[in-house]
Amino acid sequence: MAVFSDLHTADGLKSLEAHLAGKTYVSGDSITKDDIKVFAAVPSKDLRPWAVVCVWVHVCAWRRRGFGFFSGFGRRFDV
Repeated sequence: MAVFSDLHTADGLKSLEAHLAGKTYVSGDSITKDDIKVFAAVPSKDLRPWAVVCVWVHVCAWRRRGFGFFSGFGRRFDV
């Protein structure tokens, strides 16, 4: 799994943005434990400056609602 610096900082979100460019998931072609771990570390704040991260969060949240992934993560994102 790729390692990201503190995702509560602009630099951390920038590194995640760069990693996700051209990808749907953190690793692989489908949602994995890596996505769950990173999703849990992303702060609940305005992610609009990081468009790719914002889309990825929406994909993860949709998967969570639709398929029961990420149980236990009650998250709200301002996007």
